[in-house]
Amino acid sequence: SDQCPGIFMTPRALNNLKPISDLIAMHGPGGSTPTSQAIDAVVKDFMMNPPPKGSPPVILLSTDGLPNACGANGTTPADQTATINSAKAAFAQGIRVFLLVVGKQIDATFQKNLANAGQGVVAGQPDAKAYTASDPGSLATALNDIIGGVLSCDLTLTGQVDPTEGQNGTVTLNNMTLNYGTDWTLD
Repeated sequence: SDQCPGIFMTPRALNNLKPISDLIAMHGPGGSTPTSQAIDAVVKDFMMNPPPKGSPPVILLSTDGLPNACGANGTTPADQTATINSAKAAFAQGIRVFLLVVGKQIDATFQKNLANAGQGVVAGQPDAKAYTASDPGSLATALNDIIGGVLSCDLTLTGQVDPTEGQNGTVTLNNMTLNYGTDWTLD
């Protein structure tokens, strides 16, 4: 049986679907949700293995339940506080934590507090968004929203471009010509 908390990692890399899929297949969910320890382990990994320059460190915390201790049947206020504190500590290290609740709903107050902690929201500021997904469509929407909020595809041009001529320009990305108006725009 797997040790709890089970922390299994593969190096971060582009096109890493196979190694990640293999890890998930070998170490599926086990019933406990030691979320605080998982956040702490990922933060430690980011400190030892920083992402490439220009690639922001983020944690996508995907969960289907409230945090608890290994082998516990339920959550306690201490489990929830520890998880919120781990998210705050991650943010303090420059690592944003995005919360994605999948499958079922969790306590709304805890969800709000965890999302706020992971995004560095303090009292008086608008709440951070906590994402939810109950089907493949809402999962795709949530992931696209999170990715769009982390990575910017805005480019600054050093030359002069007539904004009324944007549709006559050509943008190529990875040897693929992008379409003006849907794939790219000129602001």
